Amino acid sequence: MSDPHARLQDMPLLPEEAADLLHIPVEQLLADAYRGDIPGVCLGGQWRFSRRRLQRLVTAA
Repeated sequence: MSDPHARLQDMPLLPEEAADLLHIPVEQLLADAYRGDIPGVCLGGQWRFSRRRLQRLVTAA
């Protein structure tokens, strides 16, 4: 059986959730993601972010 906590770690974050995790405004998050400074993917005009990858940014800072 898979670990439910691990599944939560793999769920993509909405921009508001990602910005909250990084403690930055959503507008800054989206601008940084568009430039490639923050890892994210835009599919059909909707940005999504990996919690694991963002947490690595937080711990590296």
